[in-house]
Amino acid sequence: MNAVDSVHHLLGDLPPVLASGAQFPFSKDITYASPTIGCEESVIRSYIRRLIDEDGGEKPNDFKDQNLETNIRISMEIERDEDNTGANLSNGDKQSREEKMEDMLNSSRFLEVFCRKLPPLAVVFIAATTGQGDDPDNMKEFFKMLWSHRQNRTLLSGTKFAVIGLGDSSYQKFNYSAKRLNNLLTLLGANSAVKIGLADDQHDLGPDFVVDSWLEHFWLKMGELYPSPEGLTPIANNVLPPPRYKVTFLSNNGGKNVVTETHLPQSDSAINQFVFDPTKEVTSSNICPSMITKLERVTSSDHFQDVRLVEFDVSNILRKHKPGDVLMIQPQNTDADVKEFLDLIGIDGGKMMEINSSDLKMAVKEIAPCVLEQPCTMYQCAKKYFDIMSVPKRYFFELLSFFATDEDVKERFQEFASAEGQQDLYDYCNRPKRSIVEVLADFPDVTKSVPFEYFFDLIPMLKPRAYSIASSAAMYPGKAQILMAVVNYKTNLKRPRLGVCSNWLKTLNVGDFVNVWIKQGTLKFPTIENSIPNHTGLSHNTRDANNTTEPVLDTDSSVPPVIMIGPGTGCAPFRSYIQEQISLNLTNSPPVLFFGCRNNDKDHFFKEEWQNQSARNQLELYTAFSRDQDDKIYVQHRIRENWRRLWDLIDRRKALIFFAGNAKRVPIDVHEALTFVCESGLGNQNEAALYMKKDLEKRYQTETWA
Repeated sequence: MNAVDSVHHLLGDLPPVLASGAQFPFSKDITYASPTIGCEESVIRSYIRRLIDEDGGEKPNDFKDQNLETNIRISMEIERDEDNTGANLSNGDKQSREEKMEDMLNSSRFLEVFCRKLPPLAVVFIAATTGQGDDPDNMKEFFKMLWSHRQNRTLLSGTKFAVIGLGDSSYQKFNYSAKRLNNLLTLLGANSAVKIGLADDQHDLGPDFVVDSWLEHFWLKMGELYPSPEGLTPIANNVLPPPRYKVTFLSNNGGKNVVTETHLPQSDSAINQFVFDPTKEVTSSNICPSMITKLERVTSSDHFQDVRLVEFDVSNILRKHKPGDVLMIQPQNTDADVKEFLDLIGIDGGKMMEINSSDLKMAVKEIAPCVLEQPCTMYQCAKKYFDIMSVPKRYFFELLSFFATDEDVKERFQEFASAEGQQDLYDYCNRPKRSIVEVLADFPDVTKSVPFEYFFDLIPMLKPRAYSIASSAAMYPGKAQILMAVVNYKTNLKRPRLGVCSNWLKTLNVGDFVNVWIKQGTLKFPTIENSIPNHTGLSHNTRDANNTTEPVLDTDSSVPPVIMIGPGTGCAPFRSYIQEQISLNLTNSPPVLFFGCRNNDKDHFFKEEWQNQSARNQLELYTAFSRDQDDKIYVQHRIRENWRRLWDLIDRRKALIFFAGNAKRVPIDVHEALTFVCESGLGNQNEAALYMKKDLEKRYQTETWA
């Protein structure tokens, strides 16, 4: 269970409250909870039906847009037809009407109309971040839509809201999404029910340190605003919640008997029932099975870090990737880990089963067939769905405590789940990175007593991993390469910690298939199409390295110069951009790359490739090898050494700057080095600080990971 899931769980049943991950009533991702019902988009659809029914099927006065009214009435008809006739509509009619319903839900007019019809609400916004603290994709669209209504300062009057931000203080924009959303909601007339909460993943106790106290204040306020109806009381903490899913074991002939045959399938390719549609866009629900065409180690055999260049055949994907895009990979657990898990829970890997929602009233997300086909074997479920090697969260122990018969064990689990026991939980799980499998092995009696259905509540789903694409579609058509560090490190546990995706991919061979899709990344490189042409011969004033002002004639390409800083595997998206520029013959102003690693002869990725490009004046390359001399030299040192060259590109040529790499100390050091460049160029610290804030930081993009 991730941070968002934890908050959703702790929020529990919200009497007329909307709980959402940076969404609002028209969104498909909305979750409405009450003591009797929990559902998602159907709440909005039902409300739309009631609006029109109350007006006798006529056009409500509030709906001024004829297209909006038509879409609402169509959406009402499809819901009514399906409810009353058992879905007698043809598939074509259903699809057409559903598409119009989606258009209506996404209409910019709909929010204003819908808000005027809504009763007073309390809305909970869970605002996460991505990249260097940037908005997630759904938040970008949501905020853009809300911002378009900023002139209506009473749009959300009567609406109470609460914002909890899930951020990371190591990023430059700490909880930026939550802070900005909180201000905009206030601007539109909504009233904050509780003070904004800013959770920090860098805290020793994680985001829960802030979430716990925030939730305590939240529930007190909700109890004042929305008292429980007479005769209803909150569910006690000692009541076992029902499982989200119902699992039915099947016999080989489709019956409901338990399979007694004992075996561990070596391959599940013959059972795979998901069919990729190459005519549609590749997404998380239409994943492309992509063949590995290259899998080679790019670090020396005696180097401590195993880094692989992995190439995939993506010729079946309609959308061609661009520099900055990422390859999303749906990982699987290794066979060794799967076998260990199945042995622990004592269930045969060959059992066939079906998985369905245990309660139609519960807002349970269906398991995508591209992740786990139905029916499936226990082996497939453990291999493809359960994230058995992840570190368990608080709710894991809260739920596990219901199945502990030993009072000492039960008390220990309850302590781990409490706010007071977070230091103990950190010492047991988070500090050593103890996995779910290892916890289950520590408590075998409890593990064997857990009904299998509850493992879907205990263990999160394997999430896709994002890798920056390290190659250009123009240079390598139909191929996508990634630079993958195989994660393997030690803690105070005897067993090494292994990254799930990288170690699984490491076991595969050329010719094996992996489920992937391509997604737009956070880095936005310049192109001729999105750059402002500059063929007029007009000059502009700028400063030189000595801080004198002079007119400069722009005679270079319309694409601004690019400075890229990529230590380690952070160089991956920059290699894609370099290859793209060379393939399109756009090297009038060669891109500048600062690359850093430990040793020139051990982990200098793409050494010959970059040296050849540099010799042909297709790349301006600066390298830093931290362990090849007594004094450690990093990319930030090379930036400081070459400040005159960089200042010319930054100030006179208006270069764009990109950084990709680890989110710990390096981004701070690089930012300080760029500040030094500006200070040296301007000769004044105050002017440099202002220049960084007002100018350079608008041209500076980062992509980091923990």
